[in-house]
Amino acid sequence: MAKFRKLDRVSIQGVINGNYIHEGKIKVRIEPYSDIFVEISDLTMVRPDIVVGDTVWRPDKSTTHATVLATIDDHLWVSFGDGNYATWYAPQVQRLDLDAAPAEMEPQPIAPSTEPVEPPPDPAPVAATDPDDDLPF
Repeated sequence: MAKFRKLDRVSIQGVINGNYIHEGKIKVRIEPYSDIFVEISDLTMVRPDIVVGDTVWRPDKSTTHATVLATIDDHLWVSFGDGNYATWYAPQVQRLDLDAAPAEMEPQPIAPSTEPVEPPPDPAPVAATDPDDDLPF
């Protein structure tokens, strides 16, 4: 195992946990920890999540793009749209339709209420108890 020293650069793999981007930051889930917001410029893609219908291409093969018809493990079955098909290894492809997923709407800020708030009612008086009462406790 490598020994770490101060100022070593390290990477932690996480999963993008939504499409909501706020002030240049996006939510990342790092298991088993919690979510964090990270500057997008600090992220490096390890492997995109490729699903059926995505448009992908293999830079090492050609400039032809293909549509994903099926996925299993790290393999994609793709169609070139001209009747030809191929099986591509997922880590070798790039996803072209990055904007296909709809972005989440930014939540609206909660405006302070202008309605007056009524004070709580006065507490009910507690009845005095006789110290000679036979209480069960």
